[in-house]
Amino acid sequence: MNRNRAKRRGWPVARRAFSLLEILVSMSILAILVIVLASLNTHTLNIWHQVSGRAETFQAARGAMDSIVRTLELATLNPYWDYDNRSNPTRYVRMSNLAMVCGPASDLLGGDFGPGSLIVFQAPLGRTATESRSRLQLLLNTVGFFVEYRDVHSGAPTSLGLGPRRRSCLMQMQTEAGDMSAFNDTNPGSPDNSWFNDPALIDRASILADNILLLIVRPLRREGSGTLDLATTGFQLDSRAGETSSTQPATSNQLPPLVEVALVAASEASVRKKSEADGYRIPAELLDARFQIPTRLDQDLSDLAGDLRNVGLEVRTFRQTIVLPNSRWSD
Repeated sequence: MNRNRAKRRGWPVARRAFSLLEILVSMSILAILVIVLASLNTHTLNIWHQVSGRAETFQAARGAMDSIVRTLELATLNPYWDYDNRSNPTRYVRMSNLAMVCGPASDLLGGDFGPGSLIVFQAPLGRTATESRSRLQLLLNTVGFFVEYRDVHSGAPTSLGLGPRRRSCLMQMQTEAGDMSAFNDTNPGSPDNSWFNDPALIDRASILADNILLLIVRPLRREGSGTLDLATTGFQLDSRAGETSSTQPATSNQLPPLVEVALVAASEASVRKKSEADGYRIPAELLDARFQIPTRLDQDLSDLAGDLRNVGLEVRTFRQTIVLPNSRWSD
């Protein structure tokens, strides 16, 4: 019986089914698509984990940079005009009871500090030792930043059973308002550093972030559309220097308009591969002849990062130029 007669009589019409070969081909194509999609998904997840892990690795360094920026923006000197010599006055000069100092940490603090810079200044942070003064939020504190290679478990309770874990750390030292002594320096022309290189003050410094291998601070001023360094060698600046000179330098008792800060940070995973307990510290030979001339900062940072990667470290450089609102710079 042909199909037309079966259709007229209402009988079911036989339909052609898929052959076994067609089913096998379809299943093969479907399997290939599933494998491709699974591979893409795995690759995407690996990239996501790598990116998020790298972001978390340097999160502490970002937080440390933010802390430096916020604090430096509050820096103040509060300069005033006074006689150069009260007993035998000849002219007015800029004077200040406060100070900003930056330069090599090992030179300014003494001992085994660094590598890189120390910057120390006054800011109205309102930190006090007594509750009765805690509401005086504009009280001045001396605050400074530097790098120190130290045991990050130092001071932890022995009951925790934490062994030594030495890392290169970014440190913040901060006096309480009642202990600030920058204004005790009463010898203009021959300033001393006792107001910030007090061992007790340094010992109380807190860790902002570990695995910060280098801190560099670069004071700058504007000229036209560009910037110029305020230090010619060693990134050094002392606001008290030359304050009683016959021709007072422009840097005397003035805040720099700009401060550039650079941090070189390493990932904990790559540092741990060097040593679980002792981490990594930049050897002196990688710093020889570097970070002496401010105009070579870009090249020095790039070369150092390359050398650190060559020894197996995962590193990242954080840089930011900070405007100091309280600077009233005048040449």
